[in-house]
Order: sequence, then structure tokens, then C-alpha cells
Amino acid sequence: LCEERLYRPLAMTSTSSRFADYMAHENRAIPHVKRDGRWQVTPQQRDPDAQSPAGGASSNVTDLAAWMCLELDQGTFAGQELIPAAALAPVHSPQAVSRVPPNPSKDQAWFYGLGTDINYTMFGTPQWSHSGAFNLGAATTYYLLPAAGFGIVALTNGEPVGAPEAVTLTVLDIVQGAATIPDWLAILTPVFTQIDAATYTLGRDWTTAPASVTRALVNETYTGMYQNAFYGDVEIAARGDSLMLRIGPEPREFPLTHFDRDTFTWQPTGENAYGLSGLTFALGDDGTASSFFDQYLASDGPGRLQRKAP
Repeated sequence: LCEERLYRPLAMTSTSSRFADYMAHENRAIPHVKRDGRWQVTPQQRDPDAQSPAGGASSNVTDLAAWMCLELDQGTFAGQELIPAAALAPVHSPQAVSRVPPNPSKDQAWFYGLGTDINYTMFGTPQWSHSGAFNLGAATTYYLLPAAGFGIVALTNGEPVGAPEAVTLTVLDIVQGAATIPDWLAILTPVFTQIDAATYTLGRDWTTAPASVTRALVNETYTGMYQNAFYGDVEIAARGDSLMLRIGPEPREFPLTHFDRDTFTWQPTGENAYGLSGLTFALGDDGTASSFFDQYLASDGPGRLQRKAP
């Protein structure tokens, strides 16, 4: 539907909502993540088909320039109406308050349309924008000034650190004649650092082991099937001398790293997987694990899973 109604009429020949099309491009951006202060290629390529078309579109700035023209001209492109202006209006109109002004006498309220941030410039004219990002290696943003017919988009192949926002906000200050232009990257860096902080770790630093570590018990203490009503069956399996967490319908495997006695860590993947998670087993009367609790799993549902009866 996107290809038929949007991409093809706008001649967006490098745009698709299919992951296979993105991977078929020889000249495509490769996602990067920042680890220990250094940028590296994302270990596992993210397949966004489950989120298409909203979170699974691939494109380039040339194609997105055509899309911005469509937005700025209220659904018309090159004299042809592709979307009725009345149908597009709710996208560009405040539908909800996204920020209540701390001081209404001097601070602006921020609003949200349909998939669009609605704000106002220093001159009181509308400003449409949105940022999108995936922690596995992509960060994008665009800004539109409909009264001026101006738009800018920035695409990056790295996890979100505020870089595309800093570029676009600097350009907006320039084109609007701002007397002074702040260092937007310096302003945004702590904001994105806070966003990037893993809430599920509850402030625990899982990268630093205790000064005195107690050895884990034998693997057979922990291996087996566990379950709860939310996650279904989850397996703790042995692979060589190590343990693996096997979860999901595929299932997916995640190595467990020993931390201390019956606690292990593992690295989740996904948009909100910002750091290591701690997984702790509880032992039953027979000396084997009767359940485990995981912090990451607890962030989206019940984090305790009981050993499944044989």
C-alpha cells in the first residue's frame, strides 16, 4: 500500500517498507553501536519487518525530499493531489499535549499530532518534526517549517546520541536568523545519555563483578524449562561449560555470563535493550533451581518464571 499510494507517485525509487529490499541494495547504510567509547558495526542486523511500514521503511535523503515537499504542500506533489488536505490536517494539528509548560507565562507548550511533533518557532509559526531511532544503530530526524516552505532531514547509521537533531536544529537557527546559535550537540548529549540509561537495571552496574565472587553450582542445577503465563516456555540450556537463555517462539538464544553464585547476566537485543540484565535463580529444597527472576523480562511483564514440572 505504501509503495502504491506514496512511494511510486513520489518517484521514491530507493524507498521500501520491505527489509529484503533494503538488504538487496549494495550501497546501503550499515548500523553501528557505540561500545566502550568506540563505534562498531551492530553485531546483529535488525529485521524491522514486524514494524513495517511505521518502523520498517528504508530510504535516502533524495527520496525524503520529495516526501517533505508533499507534506509542505498539504498532500499535493508536482500539482497532483495524492492525499486530500483535509485528511492530512490531523497529522499537522495538535491532538494531544506532549509537554505542559513549566511556567505558562514564558514557556511554550508542546503538542503531538498524528505521528508528528507540533511546536512553534520563535516567530510563532508552526514547526513540524519527529525523531526516530533504534538502539541497534539508526537515528533520524526531520523538521518542517510550513509557513516558509522549508524542510530538513538528517539520517544517521548509529545508535541515537543526538547527532541528527544537533545538525537540523543548527540549520534551523541559521535559516531563521538566530542571533546566537548554541552548541546543540553539547545540549543534547546529556539528554540522550539519560534516555540511553537502562531503567531495568535498577541502578545496578552489571559490568563490574563483586570483589569476592562465589562460584556457580553445576550447570544441571539451573538447566530446564521455566514458564509463566506471559512469556510461556523459556529454557535454560547448557552449551559446553556455559549456560544459554532460550526464549521466544523461534526461539532466540542468549549466552549467560556468571556474575556471582546463582546470578548471571545477559545482553538483550532490541530498541530498548540498553545494557546487561541480571538473572537470578532461586533454589528449591532439592538443591536445584525452582525459579528465576530477570530484570529485563520484568520491565515488560512478570519477571519471575517457575520451573516447569517434567
